Amino acid sequence: MDTTTSAALSTPPAPRVQVLFHAALADLAAQLKRAFLPHLAGGVGLFLLVSYVTTSTLFATWPTGLKWVAVAVVFVVYGFVSFFYSLFTTCVFALRLACLRWNDFIEDVLELIQNQTAAQVADMNVGLSKPEAVRLVRGSVKEVFVSLRNAQSPWPRLVLLIGLGFLSLAVRAVLRAKILKWTGRTVKLGKLFAGRATLVGAVFLNLHFFATVLLAFCYAVGAAVLAVNIYFVFLLK
Repeated sequence: MDTTTSAALSTPPAPRVQVLFHAALADLAAQLKRAFLPHLAGGVGLFLLVSYVTTSTLFATWPTGLKWVAVAVVFVVYGFVSFFYSLFTTCVFALRLACLRWNDFIEDVLELIQNQTAAQVADMNVGLSKPEAVRLVRGSVKEVFVSLRNAQSPWPRLVLLIGLGFLSLAVRAVLRAKILKWTGRTVKLGKLFAGRATLVGAVFLNLHFFATVLLAFCYAVGAAVLAVNIYFVFLLK
């Protein structure tokens, strides 16, 4: 089947999409501000505990000069790791809450992807092989999210990367899974994007589930580090 050359969107997203885009990022930024200090406090607590256990067990018998150098290195390394852990966990937590209000935004993003895909094929109702359909849809998703990322926005780069990065992964996963599960050897792209509400629900559930699992993993890592170091604290007594 003939396809047109893929090219990035040359025009900014429609006004409605921009409004919903900024609203989605505003939700994410608000959750980040609200959740950062509690997660930072937890990271600082882990940092102090792990630093105490490490310096008390590994450097107890070291010469004084070398010991203080090692302690300084530990503080710098552990401080960086703790801050990154706190920031990453905050981002996942904020995304999990913010995406609850992203239904309209997700719907308009899917419409942009559908339009971009339609611009690359001669007929959306002609069957394509599954690998070709996956390639076209993946390219359309990339182009739409590049256009959103390059659109003028008052939000920090970090907020853009979090919101669009995770949403892009969720959209790609849902569309790819739908193509691969399609009965038969060919896929009609027109039918792929039919039932927009079902697609929106699938993307939302995928995004929310991914954020929930990742957040649980982050908390589990923190709890494991806490438990191990508390154990060592009792051993030191």
